[in-house]
Amino acid sequence: MRTPDASEDLVEAFVERVDAEPLRPSTPEPVPEPQRRRNQRSDGPRPTVARRAPELDEDEIPRPAAGATPARRVALRAFVFVHTVLEGVGTFVVVVTVLAAFMALVPPLVLGWKAVVVESGSMQPRIRPGDIVIAERDGRSVPVGAVGVFRTAWDGRIETHRVVAHRQGQYTTKGDANASPDSTPIPERDMIGRGRVLLRGVGIPVMWIHQGNWLSLAALLAVLGISLHFTRSFVVGSRLVARLSRSAREDP
Repeated sequence: MRTPDASEDLVEAFVERVDAEPLRPSTPEPVPEPQRRRNQRSDGPRPTVARRAPELDEDEIPRPAAGATPARRVALRAFVFVHTVLEGVGTFVVVVTVLAAFMALVPPLVLGWKAVVVESGSMQPRIRPGDIVIAERDGRSVPVGAVGVFRTAWDGRIETHRVVAHRQGQYTTKGDANASPDSTPIPERDMIGRGRVLLRGVGIPVMWIHQGNWLSLAALLAVLGISLHFTRSFVVGSRLVARLSRSAREDP
């Protein structure tokens, strides 16, 4: 027969204690209020809570931007007017330049005529320095009184003088501003032809190049560049001018 050991004695003592004490329901520990609220929010969708807008002081309330002031509108209108005038002037300059270049290039290229830039004042006031004379190539039939374009025998330059006599195959020429005829007659072989077309001032840039007047040439190129800019603005329209025009018409 087996004798009880120490472990069995402990089990019997625990069973007797449990039987002697009645079972009591366990009381849950109280949950803090913040934790309880977090648990409630995690159990379901978070309710939408209307928030009240913060109150602002009168100085902090944003106000709509005011329209253009009278002084600003006057300045905008003045700018638009000046820009419009410059567009017209620039377009005029570009159109005149293109037409002058066309007239100076087409007759020589199509008809074979000779274009000459006048660089002296011997034919003033009829022909001035910077003008272009386009001559028909016919050295034998330049009548007396017509403007002849010829090559000088002493230095090979091209001159433009009026024919005052034609005899024995030689021309006698004279500048309108000169008191006496030229001392050296011009052979028919050196007479290029009779002047047919006169272009006022078109040859001034070429004359500046021959004289080395680079400052004036640069200024002219700058004017042409600005004119091209305003011509483009006139043709395709300027967004800046349109926006400023709308701003100038807005009421304050």
